[in-house]
Amino acid sequence: MTYVSEEFVIHLETYGKEWVSAVKSDARVTYGSERIRVDSLAERINTVPRTIAGETYHI
Repeated sequence: MTYVSEEFVIHLETYGKEWVSAVKSDARVTYGSERIRVDSLAERINTVPRTIAGETYHI
């Protein structure tokens, strides 16, 4: 199981945990069948503000 993988997040959610992690904007992710930078992904998707432990994240 790799860090920031969907499998990892689902595993944490089975314990009732919410998980947010910082990633560098130039990190590469697979979105659909395309490898893109995280900052490019952020421009393509809708996010919602979520407050966790007093910090607001757009996820």
